[in-house]
Amino acid sequence: MTEGGHEKRMKHDVPDKVSMMDLLAYQKYLSRKICYSFALWSSNVGALPFPGEKRLLSPETQDPVYSVTEKEKQPSFWMDSAQECLRKRQGQTQSTTTAKNVILFIGDGMGLVTVTATRILRGQLAAGLGEEFTLTMDTFPYTGLCKTYCTDSQVADSACTATAFLCGVKTSKSLAGVSAGAVLSQCNTIEDNKLTSIMHWAKKAGKSVGFVTTTRVQHATPGAGYAHSVNRFWYADSSMSPDHRAQGCTDMAHQLVHNIPDIEVPPPPRAPPALLTWELSH
Repeated sequence: MTEGGHEKRMKHDVPDKVSMMDLLAYQKYLSRKICYSFALWSSNVGALPFPGEKRLLSPETQDPVYSVTEKEKQPSFWMDSAQECLRKRQGQTQSTTTAKNVILFIGDGMGLVTVTATRILRGQLAAGLGEEFTLTMDTFPYTGLCKTYCTDSQVADSACTATAFLCGVKTSKSLAGVSAGAVLSQCNTIEDNKLTSIMHWAKKAGKSVGFVTTTRVQHATPGAGYAHSVNRFWYADSSMSPDHRAQGCTDMAHQLVHNIPDIEVPPPPRAPPALLTWELSH
């Protein structure tokens, strides 16, 4: 389909004051502008700022002067650090038992670049240079990397990635809880491409299942665990066109209630994230 056709389809599927394509174009422009400005600023300043930062500046160039501690000047400091790391690793015992429960924490981004920026900023907030800081996640005994992409896109979105880590199957962009055999916004491709998620598997194993989210409960990240949607932006029936509703397409909110009939919504805390637990029907 041509780019113009895609733009028309997105506008039709998401009837909003600002069309989806216009919004994406503006976000791309804004992100480029911010990143470009930040890159220029960082190249001049040399480091991320932190509140109350006081750095010694070179009188000639006004660039920050990085002060090296006396211990860092000694080779023994680095050798001792390496030995300590090895001792901790050798002292770890490998667990061969079966996990009883699983808690999956999902952070937005979390690639090497964003984690590195977080580490540096956290270190600077602690009045350091930043690079030397160690995040709690840096101390985990086991770490790994995963390759994120959609079957039809190099840059992944929340829908295809959530489907991958919740259902174990990669899919196309903007699809949630269905395989890549489904087609964007085509309701008749849902049924034959439905997937089940780890939430369903755990429930069938007799475990309690739920999720806590700081975004909307119909968002693609939690939504891929309970919904089967060919358009991640179909949050509610008002997000769908009359044609799609007439075809029998169901929005994410509808599926949240009807795909999980014994849902329980506990009283919200004072500063509530959205908290939901449910009983899946067998």
